[in-house]
Amino acid sequence: YSQPDLSLMQDLTFSEFVVPMRGANYNEKYGNAYTLMNIEFRHPLIDNLYIQMPPIPFAPIRGAYFIDIGFAGDADKGIVLTDNGNYEDLLVGYGLGIQTYTPIFGLLRLDVAWRDYGNKGISKPKYYFSLGMEF
Repeated sequence: YSQPDLSLMQDLTFSEFVVPMRGANYNEKYGNAYTLMNIEFRHPLIDNLYIQMPPIPFAPIRGAYFIDIGFAGDADKGIVLTDNGNYEDLLVGYGLGIQTYTPIFGLLRLDVAWRDYGNKGISKPKYYFSLGMEF
């Protein structure tokens, strides 16, 4: 093992999180080439909800189904998407969620996602809770 030459910029490491790849762990796959595709179907669940005591009106609550597909790897070495039905450099996550808008926090969102490993099976669910703006 040799010490890296810190004067060379390529020897310095910086991580960039590509989100939202729901279902996968952060930095699970890495490399100098990556892409991400997100397909989401949103639909209304509850149009109007009003609680009498205390009097609290809620904004419409929407549901969502999604699938996130991405890959990461080294472009120089080539990218292996699948190997005998197992995902190698390919990441696949899918799930469902609910969201609503609140006067104080803006968008309030809860997603549940599973990572699909191909023939190796499916992960335990991962939960994502977020507040704030949606872009």
